[in-house]
Amino acid sequence: MLALRSFSAASARPREAFTLVELLVVIAIIGILMGLLLSAVQAARESGRRTTCQNNLRQLALAMHMHHDARGHFPFASQWRTTFHSAFNYALPYLELSNLASRLDFTQSVFYGPNNLVIKENLPVFLCPSMELPRPVPDQTHGASYEGAPASYAVCVGSENPWRGPHNGAFVFSSDQFPTTLGRIQDGASNTLLLGEMDYGLKNYFFRGTSDLRGGVVQWGIGYPGFSIATTAGVFNAQALVSGYDEFHTFRSDHPNGVNMAFADAAVRMLSPGIDAAVLDALATRNGQESATAPQ
Repeated sequence: MLALRSFSAASARPREAFTLVELLVVIAIIGILMGLLLSAVQAARESGRRTTCQNNLRQLALAMHMHHDARGHFPFASQWRTTFHSAFNYALPYLELSNLASRLDFTQSVFYGPNNLVIKENLPVFLCPSMELPRPVPDQTHGASYEGAPASYAVCVGSENPWRGPHNGAFVFSSDQFPTTLGRIQDGASNTLLLGEMDYGLKNYFFRGTSDLRGGVVQWGIGYPGFSIATTAGVFNAQALVSGYDEFHTFRSDHPNGVNMAFADAAVRMLSPGIDAAVLDALATRNGQESATAPQ
C-alpha cells in the first residue's frame, strides 16, 4: 500500500518541460550565435581574398621591376594608336608566362587574330578573388570578337584624364616618346602609385545601345583607358559614373574596406575610400614635388 501511494505521488508530479517563451529564447540565442559565426567566416574568407589580391599586385609590380632591370625602363602603358599592346603584355615573361608571351606578335595589333586569342586567356594573377566577374559580352555588341579576358588591375598613368594628358604617373603612353624609369620618379618610389585595382562595379555603365548592365571593361591585354590603364581623375572607388566618364578609368575595388594599390617600390597597401582626393592625386604623380606620403 505504501508503494502504491509512493507511485501515485510520483505520478501526480507535473512533468518538467520547456515553456514556449524558453524555447523562443533558445532559438533566438542560437540564431545570434549562427549570425556571429557566419560573420566571422565571411570576414575570414574576405581576409584570405584580400591577401591573394595583394599577392597578385605584388607579383605584377615585381614583374614591372624585372622588365625595368632587363630593358632599363618600365613598359609603356600602351602602344598608343598603333598596336595597343598593354604594359601587362610586355610583363608576361617576368610572370613565368614566357610561352604565352612568345605567341604575341608585338608588331601587330592586339586585335590581330593570333594576338586576340592570347589576350582571351584567363590568368589567375590578373584576377582578384573578391571581384564579381563581368557578364559575357552580348553578340550584338560592336567589336565583341575583340574582347579579351577580364582582369582586376590597371597601371597608373597619373592624375589627369588619360585621353587629354599629361601622363604624369609611373607609366606613360608610347606617344609620350620616352618610357618612365625609376630615376624619373622624383617624388620617391614609396610615394608613387604603380598599379592598382579596377572592377566591374559601375552601376550605370551599360552595354552599348542596351539597358544591360556591363559595369566596366577591365582586360589585361588591351592598352586602353578603362581596360588596363587607370588614373585618379575621377571619384576614387566609385560604384557608378559620377563626373562624366572619369570613373570609367579611376581605380575601384570589390573589397569592402578599400582599394589595394601597389607602389613603385613594389609595396602593396590598401587605400581607404575616404582618402583625400588631393593626397591621392599627389600619390598618382611621379614628379609633382608634393609633400604627400603614402598611408601606412
